[in-house]
Amino acid sequence: MRLFSSLCLFVLVACGGDSSESSSNSNGGGSSGPVLPAGQIAFELRPSLVELGLLTPLQVVESQFEIVNIGEVPLRGLDIQGNCGCLKFQFDRTEIPVGESRTIPFTVGTGRSSMKTLSAKVAFRHGRRYQLTLNILYYAVPRLASSTSGVFFGRMEVGDEPAVQTLTVSAVLPIGTPMTPMTLEGPVDSPVVCTLGEVADEEIGGMLRRTAEVRCELDRSRPVGEVRAKLFLFADWAARTSLAIRGHVHGGIYLENPKIHFGRVKSGKSRTELVRLFYSRAEAPVVERMSCENEAFVVSSRPDPDNRAILLEIVYTPTGEGEDLAELQIWSSVAEEPLTLSLAGQER
Repeated sequence: MRLFSSLCLFVLVACGGDSSESSSNSNGGGSSGPVLPAGQIAFELRPSLVELGLLTPLQVVESQFEIVNIGEVPLRGLDIQGNCGCLKFQFDRTEIPVGESRTIPFTVGTGRSSMKTLSAKVAFRHGRRYQLTLNILYYAVPRLASSTSGVFFGRMEVGDEPAVQTLTVSAVLPIGTPMTPMTLEGPVDSPVVCTLGEVADEEIGGMLRRTAEVRCELDRSRPVGEVRAKLFLFADWAARTSLAIRGHVHGGIYLENPKIHFGRVKSGKSRTELVRLFYSRAEAPVVERMSCENEAFVVSSRPDPDNRAILLEIVYTPTGEGEDLAELQIWSSVAEEPLTLSLAGQER
């Protein structure tokens, strides 16, 4: 895809003392060739304009150009200086004989700007400095901007209707950028299903703003607990973008923290941790039963009405047999399935 065309003017400058000047033009893929008196320095760059096309942000791209000696004396003292630290050239300073050429490989580290023109001075020193300008042009596809930093459902109780979140993604592009499809890749085997709406264009301030709506639904028919997933968006005209999906569906009661690690505890000592079981209904549920197969962990519960919770007190005493791991199963009067609290600790 050719996004732009350019007509560039290049000047061969002899610096220091009297200067000899010459100019030539380029059609975007040709060479920059000086016209000098016989017997003087003459060289050209092929091409003089390197168009790298459509690139993703923060990408490193390899390319090359040739220096051709079209003069009547060897070229000595090659020096190449880019106008950006993102340009890296590989070259040696040995002379280029008359009629021969040298390939100069280089790399470009792209930035986040939508369009960028870089340049480098290619020079030889024969008593004076003779130089031509190499231009490098690229268009960096933008990342999609989102109306929110992710898809966040929050914490909610089971229900008949799914929870719905919508957001808008957009990109600012040059006018004339082809309208190619955007695709969406949502989480697999997840209670969240996402769909992509129609993509639309709008001209704003000489640029094109391309937008689309993303709609995500969270199934609330059963208590799936915490939901953590990612949503990916793809398009030829935008860098791949990922958005976090977060949510929690509970059956009327849920754990403050699903995991507790007691760390390292001295032999013969104990460590106590507290964790709350929050409830969403007016009446406090009853903890009917708790089960933990590892005797290193002892659990008790008591009401915590000020926080609409039941407070679990867990005491860990190391067994001295490496790391202690366990799963605490909690049955209540409001949830059909038990809650699971993961426990871990180790003797120091």
